[in-house]
Amino acid sequence: MKTHERPYKIPRLQIADEVAGGRRQTQEFRNGNQQSSSLVTLEALGTSTSSHGARSKKGDPPQMMHNSNSLTAELQRLRNRPSTAGAPPVLSLFVVDVSGDAAEYEQRLRSVLSPAVRLGGTADFEQESLPVDGVPDWFASVSSGNEEWAPQFARTGHDGYVEHTGGGRPWELQNWLHRFAPDEDSRGWEWWDATPAGPSRVHIWVDSWGESFFGCQDLLWAAYAAGAVHVDGPTLQKSAVWSAGRRAMR
Repeated sequence: MKTHERPYKIPRLQIADEVAGGRRQTQEFRNGNQQSSSLVTLEALGTSTSSHGARSKKGDPPQMMHNSNSLTAELQRLRNRPSTAGAPPVLSLFVVDVSGDAAEYEQRLRSVLSPAVRLGGTADFEQESLPVDGVPDWFASVSSGNEEWAPQFARTGHDGYVEHTGGGRPWELQNWLHRFAPDEDSRGWEWWDATPAGPSRVHIWVDSWGESFFGCQDLLWAAYAAGAVHVDGPTLQKSAVWSAGRRAMR
């Protein structure tokens, strides 16, 4: 077995910063005009347990685990919207404002996440370089320091991510892909769905296993690179809120 570390592996200190950042973003979002009786607080949930991860206590970074079954189910949800039956009790919501059509944005986001999740179930993450087959060219460009070759929506998203993170460095493609390794517990979410919330607004729903703060900078990078101009969240919502939006699309 190779003894080298993964390329561009993120230090645990940076992961802790991500968790703290998510906690701050959640609080800021709750203090805004998005409050709802359907919003769920961590205090209401207490400690959380999931079949995907270990029990976590309040204030501790969650230890999330993925496996072949969960990755297969996640990929299926990226390819086809899940039914309203079988949803977890709560989901985490990101509210995304986009430039252009909401449906086109959703398609771009799914096209980025699908090959990454598929790699999670098929790739050898001991390799220094993961295959990039299926990764859209525009995402490869904006994630490789060649954003000048990317379309305008991706260049705008690149700048939006830097502003959102207070000057944070955009993700390098191989580093980002490695976050989808099954044993990478710093990815504290699984894709659930995306629903339109207006002509230029999209709701991104992820399963964070009841956690109100979790590592999600990898998701934020994809969301911005796909054309987001602003992202709020995450906030925990009862899954009935997602179900209502899902039914409204019919």
